[in-house]
Amino acid sequence: MLRTHLLQATWNYERQQGLGWAWSLQPVIERLYPRGQARTERLAEHTAYFNTQPTLASVALGAAAALEEQRANGDPVDPDVMARVKGVLGSALAGPVDHFVMPRRYVTSTTAASKAQLSSAFDKPRRVAMASAILPMSSC
Repeated sequence: MLRTHLLQATWNYERQQGLGWAWSLQPVIERLYPRGQARTERLAEHTAYFNTQPTLASVALGAAAALEEQRANGDPVDPDVMARVKGVLGSALAGPVDHFVMPRRYVTSTTAASKAQLSSAFDKPRRVAMASAILPMSSC
């Protein structure tokens, strides 16, 4: 779960969240491919372009992990299928989160900041103490 939250830690303009995506899937790939060239190829494949809202990225990571498990068990999974799943789920998951979740975060943080500002304006003893601490220095 922690790896999902760090999906954007290595964000770049070329692959955006691609490296974070591969890092998030690394434990799954290490379990499915204990060693060898297949593990390296799978990790390299997952460093390709990916971009979504990190809040729901775990859904897309779960779908990719399921495809990797099918591939490791011998089922023919085309690399293009993995790229399409990443592309479709990345954009499909980003839309609802950007539309519903993010505005509520902004409203909540703005409301909290204005309430904090109002409460400090009515905190008279604290303001008097601050003024008396500043006053002697300004008279020097």
